[in-house]
Amino acid sequence: MGQNSSKLILKGASYQEDQFIMSTDEDDPVKTDSNTKSEESINQPTLPKPKFFMNCSNGSHIVLPQLNRLGWDRATSINDIDNCFLKWTETVTQQNYQDFKEGKCMVNHIPNCGLFCNKLGLLLSLRNYSEKIGLNENQENPFNFIPETYWLGDYNERAKFLNQLSNGQIWIMKPCGSNQGRGICLIHSKEEFHRIERIQEEGFQQHRIVQKYIASPLLLNKRKFDIRCYLMIVSTMPYLVLFAPGYIRLSLHKYDVDDTSLITHLTNQCIQKKDPAYANSKEDSVWTFAMLNEYINRNVAPDKRLPYSWVVRNLLPEMRKISKRVFAAVKDKLACRMGFFEIFGMDFMIDDNMKVWLIEINTNPAMTTNCEVLKQVIPPIVRRFINISVECFEKARRWQPLLPIHGIFPRNTSKIRDISWNVLLKDRQEYFNNSGLPSSFTVLYNERLSSAISRQADCYKIPLDLWLPPKPNSLSISSATFSSSDKMLIRSVPDQLHKQRKLKEIKTGRSSAPSFNGVSIRPYGLNRLQNDRFLSSPKLANLPARKSNTVGAYGVGNANVLRQLESSGNLSKDFVNYEKLKRSPRNSIEPNNMLQLIQGVEFRSMERNTN
Repeated sequence: MGQNSSKLILKGASYQEDQFIMSTDEDDPVKTDSNTKSEESINQPTLPKPKFFMNCSNGSHIVLPQLNRLGWDRATSINDIDNCFLKWTETVTQQNYQDFKEGKCMVNHIPNCGLFCNKLGLLLSLRNYSEKIGLNENQENPFNFIPETYWLGDYNERAKFLNQLSNGQIWIMKPCGSNQGRGICLIHSKEEFHRIERIQEEGFQQHRIVQKYIASPLLLNKRKFDIRCYLMIVSTMPYLVLFAPGYIRLSLHKYDVDDTSLITHLTNQCIQKKDPAYANSKEDSVWTFAMLNEYINRNVAPDKRLPYSWVVRNLLPEMRKISKRVFAAVKDKLACRMGFFEIFGMDFMIDDNMKVWLIEINTNPAMTTNCEVLKQVIPPIVRRFINISVECFEKARRWQPLLPIHGIFPRNTSKIRDISWNVLLKDRQEYFNNSGLPSSFTVLYNERLSSAISRQADCYKIPLDLWLPPKPNSLSISSATFSSSDKMLIRSVPDQLHKQRKLKEIKTGRSSAPSFNGVSIRPYGLNRLQNDRFLSSPKLANLPARKSNTVGAYGVGNANVLRQLESSGNLSKDFVNYEKLKRSPRNSIEPNNMLQLIQGVEFRSMERNTN
């Protein structure tokens, strides 16, 4: 498969490295004498390098060099851990969330991610969400991408499963909290089920589920395979969620449904390594999406009458849609703190009818690169995940819009800095804008002009395949009622967030939240005390109150809110571009239509359906 074809296949998550190449004075094409003079005129001392704590073996060969590349120092003393800018651990239990300082540090695990990365948690979350959206008998279940599943810890579900179990059917039993194939076994009869259950009950007790086995999977060269993709929650306040295709994992054995060896039925690398032939055949156990697309075009598409490049046209969009539905089911329950971010591994399968199934979602996905395909795919995804997460964190704690994403450059080489990390200086922003950058461009902490210009040029190369706003019926205003951002923002917000809120989540959709005409209004990250100060300003004091007329935050609905703000004398006419709002589709999943930045106001459009 040619290089051009590979770029087409992976256009949802381009893996070119040049987007994050370090920019230096020597190779910077936009560096001129006038720019140098201007930068030196406002040059200030460089701030101390951020420190990071890392206690992780999985992926350390990727994460550690990337954090060093950003110019950060690794904490070497126990006393430095509490003051680290980023804490990267292998499991969620290794994080101390009681000492987490919101807005001041980042942690790479969401504490209650078990809502969907635990097998039982995923099952219950999807069931609860189905009840919440109120499906009737005539509606198709939006979660039919999960095989028939029963929880053995529930008496009624256990009875239903035993009634379904009959000789000839194959079921697969899985411990709910395990990974790497541990504790998984196949069940062919009731006698076998009771025998396995007695053996497992003698060991470590944990919840187990049983799923109907996909006995007729699509095969590649007569071998079973599954697909590893990545769901990246790069920000939880507000939510920004990305999807990235990964790689294809194949079994080394030819598929035989009657074979009792797990090497035939489980395709993950931990199981395949147990095969004596793995050392000589490991390169053939992992494929790229380009290789999968080429195989299906040549061997599957003619017989099944599939469109050309079915992987690109059908498979990737379907997996993104499944990812979006899963996240929609849990996003209102996930812990949302400024600084939480995490990458998850999603495993999919395709059956003989070309239906896509979600098998499971894993926290701490394997980042080993023991073959050429893994070396090609995994490191760019992890590096980009870190880059975007850091950029979103810096934007969020300054209450700036997350989009567009520009990537990030080393911070310690900067010649221009903010007076604090929370407030963007007006004169510095004007200096950057006068240098050709748009007014919506977010300048990072300790960033020089040349790096900012390079980032801005790259921003359109980074696609957002999955975007879900945090809450429906909410409108976030960052600087709508003040002439400059430093008049609204409180400089010690991270300290106040930590002392006053601690681990209490802001719920913007509750009736107790301040609102205008049914629309919750709260700037990024403000706690209730700061929000009351914001709403008590004279420019919002005389707004008309109409409780009976609820204005939803959907597309042109935002324009209605702002028109009423303008009619009350609280907004200038040049503040809102009405035509741009009118043209915004209400339910588009295109990134440019999901969030519009109109001179400091961030609009989010929330899809009513889960498609």
